[in-house]
Amino acid sequence: MNTFESNERQVDHLSCAADQYRITTLINYIQTHHQEKVTLADIAKSASISRGECCRFFQRMIHMTPFSYLNEYRIFQSVSVLVENNLSITEISEVVGFSSISFYTSTFKKQIKCSPREYRKRYLRISRIPHEVFLTKY
Repeated sequence: MNTFESNERQVDHLSCAADQYRITTLINYIQTHHQEKVTLADIAKSASISRGECCRFFQRMIHMTPFSYLNEYRIFQSVSVLVENNLSITEISEVVGFSSISFYTSTFKKQIKCSPREYRKRYLRISRIPHEVFLTKY
């Protein structure tokens, strides 16, 4: 291997490390601020890049837009809130950062394949089944 090939591999490695650091920075920002109103400018600023670069970079690294990731993360967070307390669906949508109950519900249905209310009912029904039912031998 000549020096040029060795240097090229080092640049690739550094580029990968820089990309990992950048995507981690962007994701950490979203996860830390998901309950707030988040703009593309806010997300991009966290990694000191432009809004356009932020969108292109997100797409290249995780194959979705920053807002798709933000909404998926908010839904992920809402699932645990749904099953761990008695907040209304409207309150839950606000707690996890959605500004509209209808957008929360439609996003939840797309991702989870049922409404938040249906999800909660299913979970409560399953959690009431005695554990012995799952432990029976066949």
